[in-house]
Amino acid sequence: MRLDRRRLTRLVAVLVAVASLAGGCGGRASETAAGSAPALESVSPSTVGSASPSTVGSTGGPSISVNPSRDPRAVEVTETDRGSVVTVAVGTTISVVLHSTYWSAPASSNQRIVGPAGPATVTPASPGTCLPGIGCGTVTSIFVARAIGDAVLTAGRTVCGEALNCSGADKSWNVVIQVRG
Repeated sequence: MRLDRRRLTRLVAVLVAVASLAGGCGGRASETAAGSAPALESVSPSTVGSASPSTVGSTGGPSISVNPSRDPRAVEVTETDRGSVVTVAVGTTISVVLHSTYWSAPASSNQRIVGPAGPATVTPASPGTCLPGIGCGTVTSIFVARAIGDAVLTAGRTVCGEALNCSGADKSWNVVIQVRG
């Protein structure tokens, strides 16, 4: 069977769309087949004091501690950090980057403890790099650890792609932020 250029282009576009949906909706692409905790590549090594899947926080996910002695006082969390407990110092900037434009803007359960530094930013993928309806791009929110205490950062979505409703864990995202002195 010989494919003409138009059919080949269409086939490649469908394959790209399927690959994007498989990797973008679950938010757990770094999880192993054995079901271990997601990797924490998104947390910068220069700001992490300890990150271990064997250290479990109150939500059942891995704990991440920012080492104040290495102070750029910034940490980034993404979908792969879902359910994690992140311990930071007062004054730390927390960037939340969710890789789909279908996510709601992340919110804090206690803005006196962890408050937004400004409005969320939705950044669609560059034109021509993604098929319409997939939600390629990011939703980014910046928060500041303002006072000692705990707050939960949350986001949600109902759509995981064109005509594809989210189910189970794909519908919500949260990270517990523990602010310490």
